[in-house]
Amino acid sequence: GNGLKLRLLDENASPYTFNKYAEYADFTSDMLIYEKTYTAELSSIAGTPIEAGPFDTVVLFKINYN
Repeated sequence: GNGLKLRLLDENASPYTFNKYAEYADFTSDMLIYEKTYTAELSSIAGTPIEAGPFDTVVLFKINYN
């Protein structure tokens, strides 16, 4: 790694927890479209030196619809 970590923050600036189920929306109404806005934040990992160079990552959202 290069000493950086990625956090996703929701519209309330609360961090999104990766690999944990969370309710996304209530689709029992007539609403057909639902949007959520997230902000990505890069920060240093405590105790790890930051190395110059590119940073890339992939984030997948899995949505189960029943």
